[in-house]
Amino acid sequence: MTFLLGKDQYYKWPLIPKIGIVILIIFLLGRVVLYFYKTKAKKSDYNPDFLPYGQMWMLEEIPEYRFKKKFFFVMKKLALVSFCSMLVFLSIAAGRPSTIQVKKIGRQKRDLFLCLDVSYSLYKQNYDLVDHLEKLVNGLEGDRLGISMFNTSSMLFMPMTDDRTYTIEKLEELKSYFKMQGEYMELQDIIDDNPSLHTDEVSKSEDLLMTLRLFDKGTLHDNISKGSSLIGDGLGTCLYNFPSITDSERTRIIIMSTDNQLNAFSSDSQVINLSDASLLCRDSRVTVFGIFPSDEFFYKKDNQNYDSCKNGFEEAVENTGGAFYTFSGDSFNSGDILKEIQKHPAMKVNDITIKREIDLPNYALMGVFISLVIFAACKFAIRE
Repeated sequence: MTFLLGKDQYYKWPLIPKIGIVILIIFLLGRVVLYFYKTKAKKSDYNPDFLPYGQMWMLEEIPEYRFKKKFFFVMKKLALVSFCSMLVFLSIAAGRPSTIQVKKIGRQKRDLFLCLDVSYSLYKQNYDLVDHLEKLVNGLEGDRLGISMFNTSSMLFMPMTDDRTYTIEKLEELKSYFKMQGEYMELQDIIDDNPSLHTDEVSKSEDLLMTLRLFDKGTLHDNISKGSSLIGDGLGTCLYNFPSITDSERTRIIIMSTDNQLNAFSSDSQVINLSDASLLCRDSRVTVFGIFPSDEFFYKKDNQNYDSCKNGFEEAVENTGGAFYTFSGDSFNSGDILKEIQKHPAMKVNDITIKREIDLPNYALMGVFISLVIFAACKFAIRE
């Protein structure tokens, strides 16, 4: 039944409008029968010698009486019409007119993992990246985000999620962590000259280190025997943090921040080296985007060769088809890089169709309301 319905609309409960129409027909037939019955009764009771009937012509000559008679007649008919329309609209609303809304949207189906080398020397680079990512989180609709941290060992800081509120909370925690790392590093620079002259700074440094160790426990496991900054293990572990790694329905991306300063104590310290880890990413169709410190922000230049570290990391990133960026302090904007990553050709957006059943009660309820107001106004006018 498509009574009073638009195109592509239907009743969820079609029996109710039908019952409403039947009730309306019965009501109107009853009114007609009652009208003829009353008319017939009046004719049978008519007596011209009875004074009231004999004097009725006099009332008809009074203009006020004629006006009120017509007014009451119109109000009664209007009340009847509004009552009938109210019954119709109620039946329509009760039948729940509905439609299927088909919406085609381009939804991003990407999984992004932030893979952070949390060596203290990278605190500025990591803080900048996390701060800009936090500002972009609400714009990553359809994307899921996870965070992996590593030094000697890797730690899943935030599993893959599309919960924006939770993500922002975890990013705020990371910002606090990197800020504390920066404070600790600055205090250490002051203390290194002469610890005995900076007792307050030493005390603050020790307090900060105790707080930092709460974060570091997960990333410095067995560092005494293995060393630190095991880059290959960091990337390899992050890769296998992706849920259902064999699922090809989602584009997978790793944004990796590191200075690639491998400080392994032996060749057995790493399970996998950076080059092999990048090839695993390529084979799993995971694209890696790398952020590396500029020469100015590269720590301990005497112990590590800058060009060697940079070239090794850049080669690993290019193995996966990703892009390589250099962090240069205030002139560097991680937000621009993140936006570029979103537009990268490897990240294809799939069109998906959403079908939703939507109730359309508005016009029916409006009809009920208008009919009710007219009916109440007519009844009030008749009683007055």
